[in-house]
Amino acid sequence: MGFCERRLAEIIHGLSTGETTPARGEKRRAERVVSRARVPMRITSDSPAREVVLRDFSARGVRFVHDSPLARYSQLLLNLPRPDGSIAEVVCTVVHCVALRDGGYSIGVEFAYLMDEKPDEQDQDAELARIRASILD
Repeated sequence: MGFCERRLAEIIHGLSTGETTPARGEKRRAERVVSRARVPMRITSDSPAREVVLRDFSARGVRFVHDSPLARYSQLLLNLPRPDGSIAEVVCTVVHCVALRDGGYSIGVEFAYLMDEKPDEQDQDAELARIRASILD
C-alpha cells in the first residue's frame, strides 16, 4: 500500500499558511507550502516525542528543523493532526539533512506510509528503492 495523497491532503489541511515557496530552478515533483506548525517527531515508536518546527510541506513530504542530524534513508514518525482532531502517525524517510549556519539541521523527509496502513516488507523495499532512484536522478 502506498501513501495515499488524498488522505495526506486531509491530514495536513490545517498546517497550511496558504503561502507557497518559489521553486528557484529546482526540479520539484510537488509544490511546497509554507508551514510553521510544531509537530511531535519520534525516531522509533518507543522513543519519546520531540517537537520539531515544520518549514514547508508538499504532497510528498515535509521539511523541518531539528537540533541533531539524521541519517539519509533513516525512518522516523511524525504525528500530524487530522481535521477531526485525531493524530495520524506518518512514517517518513529522510532524503536530506543539511547543517544550518545558525545551528540545527534542515531535514527533508518523504512520506512513506501511515502506521495504520503499514505495508509489507516487499513494499517497503520497493519504496526505498524508488526514493533512492529519485534522489540520484
